[in-house]
Amino acid sequence: PSGFNYIYSLDYLNSSQSAYNPLTNVDSSVGIGDTAARSRQAQGFQPPQSGFYTYICVYICKVGSPTDNLTIKLYTNSTNTPSGTLVVDYAGSTSDSISGTVGGSTLDTNFRLVPFKLDPPVYLVGGSTYHLSVERSGAVYAINYYLLGVDSLANYSLGNRSSYNSGTATWTAQVDDLSFYVFSASSDWKVIPRRMWSYRRVG
Repeated sequence: PSGFNYIYSLDYLNSSQSAYNPLTNVDSSVGIGDTAARSRQAQGFQPPQSGFYTYICVYICKVGSPTDNLTIKLYTNSTNTPSGTLVVDYAGSTSDSISGTVGGSTLDTNFRLVPFKLDPPVYLVGGSTYHLSVERSGAVYAINYYLLGVDSLANYSLGNRSSYNSGTATWTAQVDDLSFYVFSASSDWKVIPRRMWSYRRVG
């Protein structure tokens, strides 16, 4: 791209994933926002230790040309499904007001690992079960919607996927998992100098 040779370094956040189900476990997919029965998709998880958490990554692609947004919200647990109660941070804000959002038009029709930033970070209790819920801002639409990567073998043992039916306003626990990564908050930034880059021009 134009100006590429004038970039001399990149910064990256040095924070390892705290809870995750890796991409290598993905063998299928599930829709979100294509029917009322799949208006939301959630994944249960347990952070290994108490602390603040900032980034959640989910394996996503779009179908058609959706123009609404995708948002991640955090819920407490109720019998292996989201309770409907949003996680509250120390300032008294719920994850409804600090949720991470990504524009649907920015997504690819090929699967990508998409980061959502919770701002401010949320405080989670280690060993407690939470649910990250992926929700679209627009109405259900069977032509323009989204897909999430699924691990049908349910390799993540500390939670499960749940689907929300907006017609009946109910969550239903599923027997598989989403692919996801949850990262703790960190201010430890590292620099990748240009001499360490590896790239290839295409086209």
